[in-house]
Amino acid sequence: MPPDSPVALSDDEFDRLAEFLDCYAAFDTDGLLGLLHAVVVAPGLVPPSAWFPVLVPEGLGECDAANARDFVGLVMRQYNDVADALGQGMAIMPEPEDEEGCEAFAAGFIAGAEIDPEWIEDADRWTFAAPFAYLAGRLDLVSKRAVADIESNLAPDPYADTSSGNGRHSRRGERDVQGTSPIVAPDAPHQEGRTRRSNEPCPCGSARSTSAAVLTVARLVHRADFP
Repeated sequence: MPPDSPVALSDDEFDRLAEFLDCYAAFDTDGLLGLLHAVVVAPGLVPPSAWFPVLVPEGLGECDAANARDFVGLVMRQYNDVADALGQGMAIMPEPEDEEGCEAFAAGFIAGAEIDPEWIEDADRWTFAAPFAYLAGRLDLVSKRAVADIESNLAPDPYADTSSGNGRHSRRGERDVQGTSPIVAPDAPHQEGRTRRSNEPCPCGSARSTSAAVLTVARLVHRADFP
C-alpha cells in the first residue's frame, strides 16, 4: 500500500459509523457510499460543505462535541477511502444480488449527483447517472428513452459473469469497475416523477418485477466506467 493511501475503517469503526448514521443521517452505510462515490466522480467540484448537509439534513445539534468530531472524522476517512478506490479504478459498493443495498447506494448516489449543476443540468453527462436514478426509483430524473433503454436490458442475467479477480475485498462487496458505460442516451433530461414499490411491474408493461430490474441495473452499474 502506498504510504499516502488512506487507512480503511476497521470493523469496529465501521459499526460505529453505522450507529451514527442511524441516529443523525438521511442514509445508511450503503447510501453514504453512494453519496460519496457521486461527489468524488462529479464533473464539478462538490466540497464537503455542499454534501455533508445532504447526509445530515438536520445537523448534529443533538450530538455532543466529542461524538460529532468522531462522526465527521469517520465520514471523511470513508470519503478518502472511496476516492482512493476510484483512483485505482475500483468502487466500494454492494454486490449486485444485494437488492436493498444497491437501492440504498443508488439513492445516495443520486442525492450526491443532484448537488452538482454541471452534472444534473447536462443531459449528456446525466446519462451516466440515469441508471442510478432508475435504481433509486427517481424516475423524475430519467427520460422516457433512458427508461426504455435500461429496461431493454432486463433479460435474465445478461451480465451474470461479472466477477473480477483483482478487486479489493470489503464487507460491502468491493469490486472492480470495468466495462462500458451504461447505454442510456436520454432525449430529454427529465420525466414526470413517479416511484415504484419493490415488486411492481416495470413501467414498460412487461411482467418483470422491479426486483429483476434492480439486479440487472446493479450489474450494469458494476460494469460502468465512472466518469
